[in-house]
Amino acid sequence: MQIGAVLARMGLLFFALAVAFLGAAPIGFWLFGWEGVAAAGLAVAVCSFAGAVAELSPLFFSQVLTQVLFSMLLRVSLPMGACLALVGLKHPLVEAGAIYQLLVFYLITLIVESSLAVGRMRRQESIGSL
Repeated sequence: MQIGAVLARMGLLFFALAVAFLGAAPIGFWLFGWEGVAAAGLAVAVCSFAGAVAELSPLFFSQVLTQVLFSMLLRVSLPMGACLALVGLKHPLVEAGAIYQLLVFYLITLIVESSLAVGRMRRQESIGSL
């Protein structure tokens, strides 16, 4: 797997999350003020990091199933770990909707990365059948 393809997939993920942030930030501001915008920013940062690290899996694993499982593990554990940490610390952003924002951005990340993974698997499958 070439690093250019990995960077392109990361760029698509970041673009999708940025567009979603442009929709979520005004709603967060309307409901909770600047803390709502900060909650949306935290959610985007956590999900972007989890997605970027998950996209690196083809560089370390050669089998598609291993790539998908490793990506899934990272994509789920980092945002959910952030949710647990925020609740456990009783952080003020929890009151500003950070948990809901994390869940929404997690689902957006899941949809984007799943579509990219299916496309990657189809390309590898077609190359393998040649």
